[in-house]
Amino acid sequence: MSYDLAVWSEPRPSSQAEAEHIYGEICAGNLSIVGPDKRVSEFREHMLAEFPEAHWTNFEGPEPFSVWAGPLEGTETYLILHISPSHKNVVLPRVAELADRFGLVRFDPQESRLCSESTDYDFVLLSEDGKELRNPDPTDIERELRRVGRDNWNVVLESRPGVLVQVGYGEDAGVRPGWYALEYREGSPERHYRAVVSDLSELIQAFQAHLSGEEGWKRKFSWRAIDT
Repeated sequence: MSYDLAVWSEPRPSSQAEAEHIYGEICAGNLSIVGPDKRVSEFREHMLAEFPEAHWTNFEGPEPFSVWAGPLEGTETYLILHISPSHKNVVLPRVAELADRFGLVRFDPQESRLCSESTDYDFVLLSEDGKELRNPDPTDIERELRRVGRDNWNVVLESRPGVLVQVGYGEDAGVRPGWYALEYREGSPERHYRAVVSDLSELIQAFQAHLSGEEGWKRKFSWRAIDT
């Protein structure tokens, strides 16, 4: 499962219908509808420098820690980004920033719409299986975290782009079976930290405290910085 986003170089489409038509032609293999542009390649290089691709050895999914649900698809004329649903609120603001810097079109095929500038939003809770809750309450958080397991190994609570707390389960998150990787990020990739936790109730309390704006919960864990 992935959240897809298409990027290409073209004067801004004059209508939603035109953007949908271009995306459809790209998917059909008609690459002549958009011209090659080195800015697409530069965009790709910047994205992969910040969010490296995993090494896919089969079709079951990426290795742990990749924000991508599959390899980036495309050429110097276009890109289709396959984003892990639980990481999209980290990746999308950066995609928007870079696409705007390079003057590229962004198109969301899930909603068949052109993407505009990113805007502020309230808390959003995202699960690896694609479930999304905006403005969750403490009960929502507890319910979703109790669903964390082998089939739904990652849950993220984000307040604004790059500011989040998330939990990963077991080997998919790089920890022993039955344990959890708790992470929080305060904006830039250099302020991204990780702790290993065994008690689910502590994770629930941490997420609920983050939701309420409390900061003291961070002192309860032993953190290490995540290499960028």
